[in-house]
Order: sequence, then structure tokens, then C-alpha cells
Amino acid sequence: NLDVSAISAGIVTITASGGGGVSSDSDENTVAGTNAGDSITSGTNNTHFGYDAGTTQTTSGNSSAFGHSALRLATGGANNAFGYKAGEQISTGFANSYFGSEAGSLTKASSYNTGIGNGALKRTGNTQEGNLNTAVGYESLNYVQSGDFNTAIGAYSGHQVTGSNNVCIGYQGGDVITSGSNNIVIGTNADASAATVSNEITLGNS
Repeated sequence: NLDVSAISAGIVTITASGGGGVSSDSDENTVAGTNAGDSITSGTNNTHFGYDAGTTQTTSGNSSAFGHSALRLATGGANNAFGYKAGEQISTGFANSYFGSEAGSLTKASSYNTGIGNGALKRTGNTQEGNLNTAVGYESLNYVQSGDFNTAIGAYSGHQVTGSNNVCIGYQGGDVITSGSNNIVIGTNADASAATVSNEITLGNS
């Protein structure tokens, strides 16, 4: 059972019946854990739980970090990260969503990316910006850095892709593609004819 013990001036204190509790400040920020959200100055509507979660954020808002070092270096807003080191190195990037251990952990200035699964989109924007990529599955689109508009569904799908506008569906689908762009690969272990090929459609493992 939860007891809402105080509601005033935008401050809500919720206390569990066992005696523990988490408080939101007047800017509706809620933090828990060593160093979690400890640098927030004027940022609003942030929720950070876990050791070093969101510890660098200062003025941006609408971000949520759950897990050890999730969004640890993030200064951009509207980022969501759930899992150990998820979105850890996001800097000025914004509106990214990462779910899974080390998902998007090396992202820096990139934005509008969605990674679901351990290691998904891990390196997005590590050296350059990579935006609007979607990866679902263990280590899917793991090597995308400057590539944009890629979509991968399945474990290791599009694993080495660095190009743009690729669609990879299936376990290890399109995992050989590197700098190639505008490819569609569908099927378990299906792959394009070469790592650098572009404008190709592959259906099935053949």
C-alpha cells in the first residue's frame, strides 16, 4: 500500500507502508540511487533510477533512465533508457528510446533512434550522427554509426550495417551488409550478395 503523504507546490511524496519512499521535486523530477539525476538544475519531468542514472543531465527534460549508468552522460532531452548502460553515452542526442543492457550505449549526438534488445543499436552515432534507426533483437544494427533510416528485426539482424535505408528481417538477416544502402533482406540467415551492395532485394536464404 502507498500513502500519499503530501501534495503541495508541485511536490508529491509517496511513502510505502514499509517506511521507504521516493519524492518528486517541484519540477516533477523523481530520482533514486547514488548520483542519479544529481546535476539537474532547471530540467523538468525527469525520472532516473539507478547508480549514475542521468547523472549529467542539467537543463533538459522529459527523460527516463532506469538501470546502472543508464543515460549517464546524456544532456539532451526526451530520452528513455532501461537497462545496464542503456543510452549511457548519449550526449546532445534527443528523443532516443533504448531498452536492454547496453542498448544504444555508445550513442552520442544521434536522435530519434529506437533499440530494443541487449546491444541493439549499441554504436549508433559513436563517431558521427546516425538518426531514425529502429532495431529489435539482440545486437541488431549493432554497428550503425552514421547510417540513417535503417530497420532491423531479429537477433543479429543488420548486425554490421553502416549504410542507410536498409530493411533486415529475420535471425541474422542482412548481417553481412556493411556500407550498402537501400537493401531489403528478409529471412533467417538471408543476406545481400555483397557487404557493400545497394538497391537489392533478398528473400530467403539462398
